[in-house]
Amino acid sequence: MPEPNILYTPFGQLTKDTLYWSTLGTSRFYSVATGLVEVSAAALMVLKRTRILGLMLALGIFINIVFINFGFDISVKTFSLFLVFTNLFAVFPFIRTLVNFFVFGKQNVPKPIPSIIENKTLNVGLKTMLIGLILIEILYPYAASKNFNDDLQKRPFLHGAYRVTNIYPQTDALPAKDLGLKNIFIHRNHYLIFQDVNDRMTDYHFEVNELKKQLILEDYQKNKMIVEYEFNPKDSIFKLILKKNVVVSKMMNWQDLPALKDKTHYTVDEIK
Repeated sequence: MPEPNILYTPFGQLTKDTLYWSTLGTSRFYSVATGLVEVSAAALMVLKRTRILGLMLALGIFINIVFINFGFDISVKTFSLFLVFTNLFAVFPFIRTLVNFFVFGKQNVPKPIPSIIENKTLNVGLKTMLIGLILIEILYPYAASKNFNDDLQKRPFLHGAYRVTNIYPQTDALPAKDLGLKNIFIHRNHYLIFQDVNDRMTDYHFEVNELKKQLILEDYQKNKMIVEYEFNPKDSIFKLILKKNVVVSKMMNWQDLPALKDKTHYTVDEIK
């Protein structure tokens, strides 16, 4: 699921990379469906009788990923190309059979791949152990964290989006209008993000001291500053004492934005 600061960033200011992954993150159905297709390709490759089918399915998946990486400037182009060439290398022994089947309509059976281990019992045992280890490595992190759907996981304290409603000086040191803040976001990875009236974002990593009601902010130059805060869960009012000004903001219901609505329209007539 996209973070609140992404949802309130103007469309044109997002990079293609961020835009692509944020769009995918709004659809759990698509993420699960494509994941099942990829897992199916892997399962088909494990079995000898369905290996060619699995390799062909995987080749289509990898080529699509390469197109996505180049089309949206995602920075794993070299790795995805490596996967395509690895897949082609695995398909190469079956090229003649595939050409005969798809081009000439001939149904000749490909030669079976010889087993490295001739002992059938040992061969099956090693394969079973290998598949078991792969499944453990894949599933253990989810079982350990009990996180099988990250969208439903509890977010950290103060997480969300806040609309700035008022700024007034605590002293006469700095006029409140000079801050020019529009929104404040608390990112799940402990980032405090300010959005100004021109939609520019400034972020700081932070730690919370709930006893002293303080946020310890750190910028990218490792400079630290302490900001006092107040939060009233009853009215969702969030206050920050920033540069000797009190910034008053109210939590927005960002989960209710249209991008996060799970609606299904089967015809054009249903769209309003």
